[in-house]
Amino acid sequence: MGYTARLGFFLIWTTLVFQTAYAKTSVPPQDPLRLVSLAPSFTELVFAAGAGEHLVGAVEYSDYPLAAQSIPRVGSLNALNYEALLQFKPDVILVWRSGSSVQEIQRLRKLGFQLWIRDSQQLDEIPILIRELGELTGHQKTANQEALRLQTKLENLRRQYRDRAKIRAFYQLWDAPLITINGDQFISEALSICGVHNVFAKLPLLAPQVNYESVIQQNPQVILLAGQPQRQQTWQQKWQAFKQIDAVGKQRFIQIESDAYQRPTGRLIDALEGLCQQIDRLR
Repeated sequence: MGYTARLGFFLIWTTLVFQTAYAKTSVPPQDPLRLVSLAPSFTELVFAAGAGEHLVGAVEYSDYPLAAQSIPRVGSLNALNYEALLQFKPDVILVWRSGSSVQEIQRLRKLGFQLWIRDSQQLDEIPILIRELGELTGHQKTANQEALRLQTKLENLRRQYRDRAKIRAFYQLWDAPLITINGDQFISEALSICGVHNVFAKLPLLAPQVNYESVIQQNPQVILLAGQPQRQQTWQQKWQAFKQIDAVGKQRFIQIESDAYQRPTGRLIDALEGLCQQIDRLR
């Protein structure tokens, strides 16, 4: 699978996380609890809850924090290694409902695994999931402190920027083809907190393909570049051919730290503060 396809697939997968059908998991008393994470975002949230030492396995791309990179792998989102899962003997597997097929969930259950299944789509769910993971692993104090910190930061950002003038923005996820995000993306929700209006919010797909003509028509005031740093520079240079776009004519480009924004975790909330400040300077 090419980088473009992986990026688009991963983004769609990561943003579908929060619509929630919370399936409660009964966990037998055992210390330490052995966890396997089937979502990179869940891996981060476990560490945020202070329970990273409970992870005995995780899927590919579970690379944050640094300690997560040494966790043994159990395959990828669309290719689980069931042999490894059986070998690691987890007490609970953390399953991202929207990222796992019904067949995969059924197979995991048939193999006798206990599953903690969650979905979400809103930033306010991040602190909730951290608290749940703290409760699950017995790290309530650390988890509750981190959850409160993140929720407080979200509330403060909303209060600080709620009356700011809206600024129209184009969020560039990829270049060839030109890919953006719609309003159902958790990234779009994050941008809205800063007073950013996603010019392609109404498109039906989570990561729709657009063209330069449609961007010209929407005439964004700022262009947010979400690729890797070297690609961001190349993309920004390519936009110079379209000076009729307000953002290009005024050189209003913001390079997004893609790794922090591609997963619904505390890193996104922390990074949002700096982005809101950058946006504010463009008003």
